[in-house]
Amino acid sequence: MKQFFILFFLFGAIATGIYSCNKKSCDKVFCGSNRQCFEGECYCADGLEGDSCNQYANKKYARDYIVYETQCQGGQGYPGGSPYQTHIDSFPNYRYRLRLSNFLNMGVEVTAYIRTDKANRGNSIEIPQQNLGGIQVYGVGTYSPMDRRITMNIEYSVGSVGYACTHVFYPQ
Repeated sequence: MKQFFILFFLFGAIATGIYSCNKKSCDKVFCGSNRQCFEGECYCADGLEGDSCNQYANKKYARDYIVYETQCQGGQGYPGGSPYQTHIDSFPNYRYRLRLSNFLNMGVEVTAYIRTDKANRGNSIEIPQQNLGGIQVYGVGTYSPMDRRITMNIEYSVGSVGYACTHVFYPQ
């Protein structure tokens, strides 16, 4: 039994050492304007993209979309039950914030955030947990530059019924 505890302790110490070596610190890293540090590397700040991190990613999202909800788990999909129109608009003073109007065809607005990835592209989008007067929503997804389509995995509840669905936003 004593050997088991010694072996377990050694394994834990080695695993901790390996894990801590992989994490780089941002303490002494200066990234410059429009950049942020993550694990010792510099990347564009959220909402910015490009080699110089000087392009606003929110402009490519702003347009009308028709949204299809697929692959639902939980209830039978949102109460509207058919494709719906939405418009995505950017906030003038926030390069990383988006506003989705007519969410779920219910006339409510949802706030989303653009997350810039390690390739310095603002192609990730997140809907943080929100309560919209009886509707709870959270989601994450990606923007496809090739066809300007957004695919999001969204969890939401309307009243007491919960759903987990994929929403595909097709540009109009």
